[in-house]
Amino acid sequence: MFRRFALPAFAALAVAAPDAARSDDLRIGFVNTETGSGAILGQHFRRGWELGLAHQGWTKDGDRFGGVRTWIVYGDDQLKPETGLRVVEKMLSGDRVQIVAGFIWSNVLLAAQQMVFDRKALLVSVNSGSAALAGKQCSPLFVSTGFQADQNAEAMGELMQRDGIKSTYVMVPNFQAGKDQIKSFLLRYQGKIAGQTLFKLGAADFQADLAQVRGAKPEALFVFAPGAMGIAFMKQWTASGLAESVRLYPIWMVDYLTLPAIGTAALGTVHTNHWDPDSRDARNQRFVKDYVAKYGAMPSHFVAQAYDGAAAIAGAVAATGGKVDDAAALARAIRGPELGARRPQIQRQRIPHPTALPPRGGEGRQRQDRDPEGRHGVRTAGRVWRRMPPCEPDLSRQCCTLPPACPPATSTNARCAAERAMKKQRDKMWHLGETEVELGFAEFQHAVICFSESFYRYVGKSLSTIAGDPKLTGYDSVILHTIYALDRPKSITEIQHFTNRGDVANIQYSIRKLLRAGLIEKAPRGGRGTTYRVSAKGRSVARDYVLARRELLSQIAEDGGRLVTRLADARNMLTLLTGLYDQASRLMTTRI
Repeated sequence: MFRRFALPAFAALAVAAPDAARSDDLRIGFVNTETGSGAILGQHFRRGWELGLAHQGWTKDGDRFGGVRTWIVYGDDQLKPETGLRVVEKMLSGDRVQIVAGFIWSNVLLAAQQMVFDRKALLVSVNSGSAALAGKQCSPLFVSTGFQADQNAEAMGELMQRDGIKSTYVMVPNFQAGKDQIKSFLLRYQGKIAGQTLFKLGAADFQADLAQVRGAKPEALFVFAPGAMGIAFMKQWTASGLAESVRLYPIWMVDYLTLPAIGTAALGTVHTNHWDPDSRDARNQRFVKDYVAKYGAMPSHFVAQAYDGAAAIAGAVAATGGKVDDAAALARAIRGPELGARRPQIQRQRIPHPTALPPRGGEGRQRQDRDPEGRHGVRTAGRVWRRMPPCEPDLSRQCCTLPPACPPATSTNARCAAERAMKKQRDKMWHLGETEVELGFAEFQHAVICFSESFYRYVGKSLSTIAGDPKLTGYDSVILHTIYALDRPKSITEIQHFTNRGDVANIQYSIRKLLRAGLIEKAPRGGRGTTYRVSAKGRSVARDYVLARRELLSQIAEDGGRLVTRLADARNMLTLLTGLYDQASRLMTTRI
């Protein structure tokens, strides 16, 4: 919310005018990651943004920014798309912002983008630049002052190709930006992919992943683990001893943000980046000088991008004559030729051991050594490209300018040939299949696994909440409703058949838990051995579960008839595959 003061009514009338935002003022919402594992990035992000504001003359709400009185609100996405969406909704509906800026993470940006576009507001990504927003999801109301998420990965692929790397292992977090890195990396890298790991976003333990790298024996490792993930990874990488046999090519991991925490583990690393901290551009030198003076440390590229974001927005507001409600005009002004003048090149950066420094030489090639206080830094060692290849548009310069469609497979067009090679290589990376049918089954199996985990998590949480017993799980919930089915007692054998399970011990364990919770009870013996039925308490819990489930289904069943048909088709397919896998299991038993 904007500034509000608890004053008596008569006093409020006297002071509200100068301190409240007017309808013709500019209101900006800045989405950042202030808490959680991404907070280390958020700290640099906000520092750069606030320095950029200060250089444009804005230090507090009501100050002029681009010639217009401006108010700024902040929101913490906590590195969660659903939280980021709520933050953006509040900014648009409650704070009535005309510009939503910020965004470190592509999954948060993609979750919020349509809401911003629907409100005809301007979306300015100061960091995240998902390739999707440069392609089929691009909008005239979107602009990025940072980068396209996969451009540095493409440069790294080119660099590794030039370095003669024959095989590499790929490690990225399992979210959109990670997938963008792989896609773009393979546009340029033509060597063998020895293996791939998609680790959990926010992961801190990479021991198992590094063990897989060791087993694959690649010549190099391409890894993307920004923020706190990168700090944890680099320390574990050094401890693993893999550096003696595997060359490390990290991306978005080693910079002035993480270097103090990583320490000597960063020595010798080579990486690509779009910003040169030692650029002699006067604007860049002022930016670096003032940042160092204020914070006593060099800025990271996160700081530089946020700083650029503030400057770009102020310039656009001034260029449009203060038309803060015309989002499309503001976007066009930001995309003007002035933006990006400080960062037109893709740099090759390195942190070499100070005892192995090559001689200085070559235009734009920079080196790193210890400073007078013995600290290490990032220095530009050369340029991969002076301009990005026109494979995808650079979001800082244009939007919605797509490359032409690929001609037939017989074409020798270089870009399209690279795309075909990338697809072929990506298909091979899924070790469970090579043919279209095998890959289809592999993707289906993965979807079933994800669905199963989500389903058991949901039914477990529902049961434990309704029953008031946190020890109850999704497996216990399934056993409870199986016993309740058809409203007749069931034996353990019948439960096995109904659920297609063979793990009797686990079924017995769930039954003991349900008995202790008072949700089931032993039925009177009737010549069928021990059977179980749902107790009165269990019936009450089951009824409450049904009501909660009905509310969930009402959110997705807008077209009831079509949904029922699709569910029937899915059920038939799963029934068919259940029989197929059961038969395959029996056949495998005979081959042992």
